[in-house]
Amino acid sequence: MNDKLSDHWMIDATEIEVDVKGSEVTLNGTVDNRQSKRKAEDVAESVSGVTHVQNNLRVSAPRDNVRTTDSELSNSNSAYSNGTRKKESMSHN
Repeated sequence: MNDKLSDHWMIDATEIEVDVKGSEVTLNGTVDNRQSKRKAEDVAESVSGVTHVQNNLRVSAPRDNVRTTDSELSNSNSAYSNGTRKKESMSHN
């Protein structure tokens, strides 16, 4: 099971834990996106003898979009007021 998940080009299985009890498979851990989550379940279901897959995988937040400092949060929110974007005034000469 682990080899099938690791070998699939759409899945980064480094953070996936697989638990097999009889004909039931439980997937735990994190993946990069929803497509990988669904594909991991599909791959597990395709294994001969598997009758049920419990998919407990979570989609991790993209690291590029995570703000880590208060100043980054402050800067990104400064153009917004009550959830709406403030219009910047433009001077016409």
